[in-house]
Amino acid sequence: MAIDEKRKYRLLFICTGNSARSQMAEAVLNWKGGGRFHAASAGSYPAERVNPHAIETLREYGIPWSGHAPRSIDGLEREPWDFVITVCDRAKESCPIFPGQPVLAHWGMPDPADVEGDGAAKRAAFRSAFVLISRRIDLLLALPLEKLERLALAAQVRAIGRATGYGEEPGTGMETERKYLVTEVPKDLDAWPHEDVAQGYIALAEDGTEVRVRKMGAKYYETVKTGQGLTRGETEIELDKGQFETLWPLTEGRRIEKTRYRIPYRGRVIEVDVYRGRLKGLVTAETEFGSTAESESVDPPPWFGREVTNDRKYKNQYLAVHGLAD
Repeated sequence: MAIDEKRKYRLLFICTGNSARSQMAEAVLNWKGGGRFHAASAGSYPAERVNPHAIETLREYGIPWSGHAPRSIDGLEREPWDFVITVCDRAKESCPIFPGQPVLAHWGMPDPADVEGDGAAKRAAFRSAFVLISRRIDLLLALPLEKLERLALAAQVRAIGRATGYGEEPGTGMETERKYLVTEVPKDLDAWPHEDVAQGYIALAEDGTEVRVRKMGAKYYETVKTGQGLTRGETEIELDKGQFETLWPLTEGRRIEKTRYRIPYRGRVIEVDVYRGRLKGLVTAETEFGSTAESESVDPPPWFGREVTNDRKYKNQYLAVHGLAD
């Protein structure tokens, strides 16, 4: 099912009370993706009114709220939807059956209305909820919806909820890395463990968010990264060969090939990437740290050259699209 790109996609957000999370998600998607999406929201047990902190937060971020009072999901399941996304666990458990096979996904997150404390604490909770919702919607809008078949599309939309979720799952967390050019390749490089890597990008957003698939040796992975700079959010799930082969064509024109070597050095592991194909001649090295503070005490080996951690021209996603800069 590749979705028809000539019409707007209809998406329904569902939470329990339809008073905060789903209302904000509806407003954000209609604001950011109004040319492509028509978003609506409803609740399994609708509240009496929309939480004023939700409206205040939207306006604080420049998104006008012209929404509706909390409403029930009853009857909406008979309308045609392309996507149905629950944003709280209780709504997921009580979600009705939707005919027409819309893409169903769960983007669970804590209810900011449950936060206790003064007004400042509550406003901070709603701001955090807004940022999470906004990141997820950016990921959704970055997907090539019209090119994805239904199963691949459903997997991508569900992965968005895992990638930016709360209650970290295995393979989910923050990474702190520093990246350098390698001026002189170590002579004994082939003596260290290594494997060939082919990776491509399904979606790239200007805020640094990326959806990537990778073949590393005999294993396959899908990774979502968020943020920019030294420390980034990362979620990785393992795929089977069939899933990878379904997604790989979507990366056409955004791919890199390299061999990755792992070299122990002073209690750490340095990952040396020797690029192939149109990037032949480029060699980089990365090392990961437990925290930003720890990364500041790095003592690199003599074959490390210039640091390019914050140089976008050496980001893998940039290299995959543009190649080596002159």
